[in-house]
Formats: sequence, C-alpha cells, structure tokens
Amino acid sequence: MSKEYTLSSVKEILELVEKFGMSADFVYRGQKSSHEHLTTSLERHIDNPTDLKYRPEGFGGGVEYNNLHYVEHEIIKKFQQGAQHYCKAPDKLDYIQWLALMQHHGAPTRLLDVTRSLFVALYFAVLHDDDVDGVIYSFFALEWFYRYDSLEPTFTKANQFLKPSFEISPKQPAPIKDLPLRVINVKPLQLNRRQIAQQGEFLMPSRIDHSFEENLSTTFGSYKLGSGELDVEYSDYKMPNPKNPIVKFIIPRKSFSEIRLVLTHMNITGAALFPDLDGFSKSMHEIAKKWKVS
Repeated sequence: MSKEYTLSSVKEILELVEKFGMSADFVYRGQKSSHEHLTTSLERHIDNPTDLKYRPEGFGGGVEYNNLHYVEHEIIKKFQQGAQHYCKAPDKLDYIQWLALMQHHGAPTRLLDVTRSLFVALYFAVLHDDDVDGVIYSFFALEWFYRYDSLEPTFTKANQFLKPSFEISPKQPAPIKDLPLRVINVKPLQLNRRQIAQQGEFLMPSRIDHSFEENLSTTFGSYKLGSGELDVEYSDYKMPNPKNPIVKFIIPRKSFSEIRLVLTHMNITGAALFPDLDGFSKSMHEIAKKWKVS
C-alpha cells in the first residue's frame, strides 16, 4: 500500500506552501479519489483500463493497449481534417501543439493535465459533488522529466515519441517498440488563455501501448511496474524530492466547503480559471454550491 498524507484544513495547506512552495520544482494534479489511477482521456477508452499490464500483440475484443496508436492516429487525422474550419491550425509538424489544441477542446489525447499551482490543483480536487474525497498528486519535476517549453525545447524528443501516431499508415505496424517508457513534462510554445490562467502544463507518456502509470513508473523507478499503486516512500516533510518524487494528498470531503470558500476569496474560481463564456457560465454552479448544507 502506498503511504498518503491528509490535508484537512486550509491552514495545513497554507503551511505546506509557505514552507516548500518556492524550494523545488513541482507539478500537481487534482482529481476525485474515486479515480484511483492516473489515466489519460485516450487511455480511458481501453476495454479494461484497470488492467494496467501490457497486452500481447493481436487485435480483437475492443480497444487494447497494443492498438491504441491506431486509435490515436485516426483521431488525430480526423481532427486535423476538420479543425481548420473552427480555428487557426498549428504547424503540421508541431505535434505537441496539435495535441494541446485537441485536449483544450475535449478530444481524447495521451496528455494528462497538471498545473504549477497547488491551489489550482486543489480547486479541481474539490470541484466535484460526489460523496468521495479529493486527491492531489504532487510530482517532483526537476531533473526527472524531459522538457518541452519555450525556454528549453526538446522538440526532437517530443516529436520522436509522437511521430508514430501522426505518420503511421493503418496498414503498417506502429514503430514504437524501440521507444523508451518515459513521461515528459510538456508545455506548448503557444499557450491558450486557460493554460495561462491555470498555470497549466501536461504530462505525456512516450508509449501508449503501455499505461500512463507504467510509463511513470519507469521514469521515476519508484513504484512497481503495472501495479497501479504508488509504492513510494514519503519523506517526513510531506513534499516530493529526488528520492521520493511522488506524493499523494487526500482532501477529506468534509473540508470541501471551507476550502471552496477560501479559494473563492483567492479568486480561484471557474470564471477565473476558464476565462471564456463557457467557464463563466459554469461558475454559476459555484453560487448554488454555497447554499448547500455541508
């Protein structure tokens, strides 16, 4: 079993940020605890996404890990054919920008949303109304991930991982066997308004014939391959570090009302994080939530 920390109050969270907020390079992901695995929206189309073991070659039954490249290729091809009617299309060879555009508009991709802000991750951890806790995953990013951003582009490396899905022929096998299992920290060169507001970036697996968590485990070498459990040892000071690069925080459901109120006073709201008409409209739900009995 993985060791977990519970953050039961805003005070605990503020103390954590005050002590470690500027001391290292972290990225965060907030989600509800019923989503027990870290999975991408593309991976959730797998026939049995909780079976994180690599599948043998061969088709049949439904979407499987070993043919997910073909599914991704078809989605990308259809999106590229139609996107030009709705927006300015990215450069044909900027694969990361294409995936970021697809992710922004809700298409299934191999990208996993993360943020540089613990408070933005906290917003997404307490956003839901289900009777379950929230979860924040904190990753120590420094020196672990390949980088792809405007300051230190690894365009060649990122494109190497994505080229099979963008350029394969449906009649040919995807040339992916020689690629290493890695997770890349991705920040597109051109950010949309949501990414700017949310301090948003992505984590991207190099091999989608394996699960996201398998790619992550190989990158960090910190939990058992294919187990789906974050078998990491945590430091006493409750934040990721080079020895223990992943920390999982549980946000109890009973703390949601207090946390939501504080986040509203910090202007971390749907309207601020989604600066468009859709985000402003969704923020109206926050008014209703304030009237609910905890």
